[in-house]
Amino acid sequence: MESSLHFTRGGSNAALTGLNSEQMARLQPGEAYVWAGKATDPAFTHGAVRIHCRPRITKHGGATKTAGGGR
Repeated sequence: MESSLHFTRGGSNAALTGLNSEQMARLQPGEAYVWAGKATDPAFTHGAVRIHCRPRITKHGGATKTAGGGR
């Protein structure tokens, strides 16, 4: 958390200044704040957007997980 606050306090990215430590602490596993200087969706260029990332569907190395647990 400290590294993200470094960016907001340092003034290096004005789009992230709206984030505070409480918002960062409330992030659940698989959630993140994203900002982009250029994007096809303008929501990402106006400020940080909270997103939900789905869990990976492959094992380390690229093997596919099966629905039946590998049976």
